[in-house]
Amino acid sequence: MAEDWKDKLRRAFFTKQAGADKSPPKDVTNNHPVASAAVSQQAAGLKAPTVGEPKSRIAGSRDNRAIAPTARPQIRDPRAVGSMGPGSPEVDAHIGIDFGTRFTKVALHLPHVDVRKVLSLREASGRLFPSRLLIGDDDLIYPPDLEPRLANASIEYLKMRLAEPETTIFGSMRRGAEISANIRALSALFLAGVIRLAQQASLREPTLAGRRVVWMANVGVPVKYCDSSALLTFREVCGVAWQWREEKPSPFDMKELRRAYGSTVGQIAGALDDLPIRVAPELTAALAHFGDNRNTAPGLYAFIDIGGGTLDGSAFELRRGPNGPEFTIYAAEVDELGTMALAHHALGEIERDLEAGIETQLILGGMAPSISIPPQKLELRKSEERVQKLLHRVGAITRKKQPGLRFSDDLYASSRKLQSIANPAHPVIPVFLSGGGARSEWYQSLFRRTSADFNEHQYGIGGYDVRLLPRPPGNNDDDYLRFVIATGLASARLHWNQYQLPSAIESPPPPPDWHPPFQAPVTKDMV
Repeated sequence: MAEDWKDKLRRAFFTKQAGADKSPPKDVTNNHPVASAAVSQQAAGLKAPTVGEPKSRIAGSRDNRAIAPTARPQIRDPRAVGSMGPGSPEVDAHIGIDFGTRFTKVALHLPHVDVRKVLSLREASGRLFPSRLLIGDDDLIYPPDLEPRLANASIEYLKMRLAEPETTIFGSMRRGAEISANIRALSALFLAGVIRLAQQASLREPTLAGRRVVWMANVGVPVKYCDSSALLTFREVCGVAWQWREEKPSPFDMKELRRAYGSTVGQIAGALDDLPIRVAPELTAALAHFGDNRNTAPGLYAFIDIGGGTLDGSAFELRRGPNGPEFTIYAAEVDELGTMALAHHALGEIERDLEAGIETQLILGGMAPSISIPPQKLELRKSEERVQKLLHRVGAITRKKQPGLRFSDDLYASSRKLQSIANPAHPVIPVFLSGGGARSEWYQSLFRRTSADFNEHQYGIGGYDVRLLPRPPGNNDDDYLRFVIATGLASARLHWNQYQLPSAIESPPPPPDWHPPFQAPVTKDMV
C-alpha cells in the first residue's frame, strides 16, 4: 500500500533520526557551533574542517578557508545614534534664520525625530551670532565663517541697511557710500556663511549621522517689508546666498564681490521660487506659537518683538477654522527703536543737550548756570514718544479696518476678563512681547501707558494688557523669548494659505460729508 502523504509529513517532521544529537558540537575555545561553520563552507564549495584540526591550517590554506564567525549586530536606537547605514533613507532638515539687525539666531527642526533646537554656530558667540562682516588688515571683506588674521573694521546692521538703504540711525561707516551701494552682495555673503555654519552645526546631531540630508531654509523678514518692494530684495539676496553656500569661504574685495553677485543673480533669474530657501514674515513664524496652542482663545491680539535694532509691532485676529488656525494681520509697523538703536538715540540726544547747556551758560555769562538742563532728564524723552506711537498706530489702524472686531478676553484659558465692566465698549487688547528687550520694564511701562497718553478711547481701545510670551509646553529654555522667531522659522510650512497680510485688508471708506437735511432759510444777517 502506497504511503499516504500525511504519513510522509509525519515521518519527516516528527520522527527522531537515529543517532541525531539535539545540539551540534561546539568549539570549546570559541564557543561557536562548528557544524554551522561546516554547513556554510559546504554551501560555498569549501572543505569543511574536522574537529581538532589546527586553526592555522583552517585560516591559512587557500583551499580550506574557514568563514570567521560574525558577531551579532547591535541594534541601536536611531534617535540616539542616528547612523542607519549606507542604505538609510534621506531625511529633511529645516533651518530657520532670524536675520537680526544686531544678532542672528538660527534654529533647526528635524521632522523625522520631531526635534527642535537653537543652534550655536560658533562656541565663542554662543546662540547669538553677530550680524556683521569683518574687514581684515588686507582690506578684504571676510565671510562670517572665516576669520581674518587681524580685523581692521566691521560692517554692521546689515538687515536694516538692506531694508532701508538711506537709514542713518546707526551712524556713518568707513567707506559708507561704497557699502551702501553693495549692501545686497554684502548681505548675501553674510547669509551664505551663516547657512554653512548652520549646516555644519546640524550635522553634529547624532540623528543625522550616516544620513543623506535634504536641506531647507527660511529667512525672516518683518511683515512691513513683506508688504513692500523690499521683499524682492530679500528674496534675491537669499537666493544668491543659497548658491554661495556651496563654495569654499574666501575673502573678497568689493569689486570682486559685486561682480560675483551680479553673475549669480543672472544664473538664478526666474528660478527663485524653485530654490529650497524662502523669505517668510517674521510674524507668521511667531504666530505658530499661538495657533499650535489649543488653549489660545480666538480673538484679537497684539505682538511686539523688541530686538537690538528694530521694534516690530503688529495686531492680528486668530480664528479657529475647519482646516486649523487662521490669522488676519490688520496692521504691522517697524521702526529703529530696538535696544541698541535707542542707545544711539540717547547718545545723540545727550550730545545735543550738552551743546545746548554749554551754549546757554556762555550766553548767560556764567551768572545762572543752574538754568542749563541736565542731559539725563532729556536723554530718552523723544524716544519714549516714538515707541508709544508705534503701538498707537497699530491699534488705530486695526480699529479703523475692523471697528467691530471682537477682542479676546480669555488668554490661554486663564479666564482673565479684560473687558472693563465700567466701560464694556472699550476692551483691553492683550499684547505679547518677545525678543531680547522683552523683559525691559521701560518698554513695558510705555506700552501700558499708551492708551491713556494718546486718548485711545476714541478708537474703542480701553488699554493694553502687556505680558511676556509664554513658553510652549515642553520648552524649558529660560531664554526662549530671544528665539521665538528663529524656532518658528524652522517649521516646514508656516501656514502660507492661512495668513492674510495687511495689504490684503482695505480700510473702509470714510463716511460721507454731512449736509443739513434742508436749505437754511435766508436771514437778515445774510442780506
